Amino acid sequence: MNSLQNIAYGKKIFFLNPPFTLVQNVIGKLRDNEYELYIIDSYKNAKNVLRLNPDSVCFLNIDDELPLEQWVNFINSFKTDPMLQSVLLGVISSKIRNSEKEYFLVNVSLPAGFTSLHAASDEIATHLADILDINEAKGQRRYVRVCCEDEDRITMLYNIQDKVYTLRIRDISAAGFSAIIPAKYTSFYQPNFILRNLTLALDSKQYECCGAVYALRPAEAESEAIIVVLFLKGISVEMKQSIRKFTFAKHQAELKADTKSLPQDETDYSKKPADSVSETDDAFLIDYDEAAENEAEALSAAEEYADPAPHR
Repeated sequence: MNSLQNIAYGKKIFFLNPPFTLVQNVIGKLRDNEYELYIIDSYKNAKNVLRLNPDSVCFLNIDDELPLEQWVNFINSFKTDPMLQSVLLGVISSKIRNSEKEYFLVNVSLPAGFTSLHAASDEIATHLADILDINEAKGQRRYVRVCCEDEDRITMLYNIQDKVYTLRIRDISAAGFSAIIPAKYTSFYQPNFILRNLTLALDSKQYECCGAVYALRPAEAESEAIIVVLFLKGISVEMKQSIRKFTFAKHQAELKADTKSLPQDETDYSKKPADSVSETDDAFLIDYDEAAENEAEALSAAEEYADPAPHR
C-alpha cells in the first residue's frame, strides 16, 4: 500500500495471541471505535500475515509462546526483513517484571509502545487508542467496512408499496451500505431519496432502520445498478454492534483464507538475527504523559462511500 492509500485507509491493526481478557474487555472497545482489528493466533503465523500487510500495527503478547530473550530476537528480526521493516510493533504484557521491562526496552525498538495490562480495561483501551491515533491508524476514514457480496448471512430488505424487495449487499459498515439492485427499479432509489422501511437481516436477527440514497451508479451487468445508502440517525446501538462484529468476523475469515496454505515460521529465536543492531526508541508506556495530537481530518461517511470498494 502506498502512502496516499495509508492516508485514506489507515493501517490494519493486529494483536498477536492476545489474552482472553484483552479480547473480551479491550479489543471490543477498540472495534466499536472503528479501528480495523485482526487477531493472529501464534507467532508462527505472524510474519506470513504481516508480509501481506507491511504498513500495519502489531501488538505482541510476550507473556506466552516464547521466553523473553527469544521475543527480543523475534522483534529484532523484523529489521532484517525488507517486507517487515515498516510494521509498527508494540508489546502487551501482564506478567513482565520492571527489571525485565527495562531489559526489553533497551534491546528492542517499539514504535507502538509497551502496554502493561495491569490497568483497568477502559484505561488500556484509551492508551492503545492514543498510540493508534498518534500512528494515524485510522487514516482519513471514520468507518470500517467489509465486502459481503458472497455472504448469505446478511441481507437488506426494502418494503415499498406493499412489496418486499431484497437488496444484495456488496459492502457494509456502521455508517451505511452499498447494494446491487435490478436496473429496472432505479426509479425507487434516486439520490437523496429516503428509504424508510429497511430491514437488515444479519444471522438470526432483524433490525429496522432508515437510510438515504447517496449515490446511484451502473453495475458491471447492464441489467443491474449499484446504490449507496447512508443510515439515518437513530439506528440502534445493537444494530451497529452487530455490524461491527460481523465485519470483524468476516475480516478474520479472510485473513485465515489468505494464509492457511503458507508455511509456519520455524525459526530458532534462541539465536540472534543476523545483522541485528540493538537500538532504543521512545516507546509509549502506560504511565506516559499523554500528548495532545490532532487526529487527521476524517472524511465524511458520504465521501468514504464515494470509493467504489472497501479497502482489504
